[in-house]
Amino acid sequence: MLKLQLQATCVGNHDTDALEIMAQHDREITYKTFARHVDIRSISELLGYAYDRGQEGMRLSQDYAVRFYRSVWKGKPCYHMDWSRIDHIFQ
Repeated sequence: MLKLQLQATCVGNHDTDALEIMAQHDREITYKTFARHVDIRSISELLGYAYDRGQEGMRLSQDYAVRFYRSVWKGKPCYHMDWSRIDHIFQ
């Protein structure tokens, strides 16, 4: 199964209507569900989390402050995570 890739973040995104619609359709999901659909390696590397076996450091799955969601982005299903109040949107 192809993993979804990062498409956008809310930072600097001027499509406030799409962000509002996404927020209205949010359904919180577990990390495990999120990880089945999203390229965890790329987002972990981008945000400085450990990913590979034996790599030291915090893993995304261990960060209690991150929340994961299933929603809609610009009319299509998406998954996104709320990381430090920044939405990272995957399609």
